Amino acid sequence: RIGRELGGPEINECLPERKVLHRCCQFSFQITTHRVFPYFLIAKNINLIGVSSTINEGSEFWIELSGSAEVTSAKTQKNKPLTAVTLKDKDASSHFRILVAEDNPTNQTLIINQLKTLGYKAELVNNGQEALNKIVNNNYHLLLTDCNMPLMDGYQLAKTVRESGNSELPIIALTADAYPESKAKCLRAGMNAQITKPFNLETLQEILESYLN
Repeated sequence: RIGRELGGPEINECLPERKVLHRCCQFSFQITTHRVFPYFLIAKNINLIGVSSTINEGSEFWIELSGSAEVTSAKTQKNKPLTAVTLKDKDASSHFRILVAEDNPTNQTLIINQLKTLGYKAELVNNGQEALNKIVNNNYHLLLTDCNMPLMDGYQLAKTVRESGNSELPIIALTADAYPESKAKCLRAGMNAQITKPFNLETLQEILESYLN
C-alpha cells in the first residue's frame, strides 16, 4: 500500500521492479495522485475487483488473482528499446492542425493528451455544431470526431462537411462500436476511416500518419 505522501515518481521507486504473484492472492495499492499509476498488471484470471475510499485520505484499489500474475513497473519499461512513438519527430507533426469533436470529458482528456504525446496540435469542441463552426472559419488538416454527440452527431457533421463541398478534409470517426455496420455507416456519412475505442498510441499514430503524410 502506498500512502498519500507519495506522488507519481515516488511511487515508482517504492515498489519492486518485478514481482510474480502465485496461486490465489490479493494485490492492492493506494493512490491519491492524479497522475497515471506507473504499473502494468498482467493476469490470466481475476476473481474479484474492489475499491474503498476515505475522504482526505485516498483510495485503495484491489484485485484478487488466481494462477500467476506479473507486475512490471515503469522503471523496468524505460530500460526497453524506444518505440516508434517515442522516437517520432514531433517537429514534423507540430505544423498540422487537428480538430477533435468529443463530448465526454474523460475521452477529451485522453485524446488530447495522446495527440500531445505524438507532437500534434489539436483544438477541442464538445459537439458537431461547434466543430462545423470551427471548420467554416478555420483550416484544419484532419478531423477526429465522436459519432454520438448532442446538437449534431459525428455522422451529420461529416455529411454536412461533404455536402458543403469540402472533400479534402480527412474525417476519422472515434467510436466504441466495432461492428462492421458501424464502419459502413461512417463511410456512408463521408468519413474516411474509423478508430475503435479504446485505442493506443500506436493505432492513433498509424491512422494520423496515413492521412497527414
